[in-house]
Amino acid sequence: MSLPEPSTSHFASAPNEVVLRILKHLDQKDVRSASATCSKLQSVVASHTSQLTRSSIYDLTLQCRDEPEEPVTLGKFRFPLKKQITKRKYSLLLRNKKKKQWIRESQQPSPSTEDVGELLEETLKKFVVDGAMNFDRFALDEQLCEKLMESFVDFRNARLTFTLCKFHISPSQLIDLFKRSSQRSISIEFCENVDKLLSDELFLCADALEHVNIQLRGQHTRLELTDRVLEHWATLKELPTRISLNQTKTNFTLGGVVKLVKAFQLRCVQGTVSPAQTFSWDFGNVLNSEIRELFIPNVPSTWNALEDGCVQFTMTPQKNCRVTFSTYLFATM
Repeated sequence: MSLPEPSTSHFASAPNEVVLRILKHLDQKDVRSASATCSKLQSVVASHTSQLTRSSIYDLTLQCRDEPEEPVTLGKFRFPLKKQITKRKYSLLLRNKKKKQWIRESQQPSPSTEDVGELLEETLKKFVVDGAMNFDRFALDEQLCEKLMESFVDFRNARLTFTLCKFHISPSQLIDLFKRSSQRSISIEFCENVDKLLSDELFLCADALEHVNIQLRGQHTRLELTDRVLEHWATLKELPTRISLNQTKTNFTLGGVVKLVKAFQLRCVQGTVSPAQTFSWDFGNVLNSEIRELFIPNVPSTWNALEDGCVQFTMTPQKNCRVTFSTYLFATM
């Protein structure tokens, strides 16, 4: 007795918009396989080929640079004579997995952010970003975020990197942008207006975080990150392998750090952590700590007194795990 053929009647009656939304979650190989199952899918794939079968690139970098203008020669003089005049240059840097790189720039003599926005939209309609979305010295505003949130934009497998950028967006917009990425890696280095954007909610929305790197411009700013983040990381299926908050102040407590370290120890005992994996956790400066909390059984640690009275600790729960943080100590009688 043969089994009946699977029915696709209900799927075939679904609106094209619904089918297209489902197909966008598949890679190119699965899209081709799906199009061979029924005429409905074949029709949708054929009419939306540009969206479903786009080429992929590994890195896409939005870059802003101030470059000196060439001096103008008039007779024996070169103008400007003293003052160096610079012009702002916007460009998109694209790189494939073979590290071949090419640059797309606006053809306008004085390109603006609007010109770059159009160039970015044209690029994202042609390519899927699989490696990293990088922002280098770029200003992130609401208009740029809206372009990156368009339905045709696909960087769901990419990590996010911001370097020397200016943020003019809300915390919810940064969270939405992070959700559109792989949610596995985020790096923010020396950016402006970023301290109010980094909250617990940004990291609580990620269930597979592997790498976080935050370096602030000012060392006196304390981020509103609490132990909720550390407790969330301790419950993840895979613990983050790299946490880099070097010299960044947070509202983490020593108790929260210890919970994460103990979660790592438990997984080592259970055999769910591979000895080949390396873990490097730098929690920056955590809140003032009770001296007695520092001593964890069977965890060797070293300490170093800093000039400002802060004490930097280094723990090694295992050979493949290094934990660093600094704190001000106090003792209770």
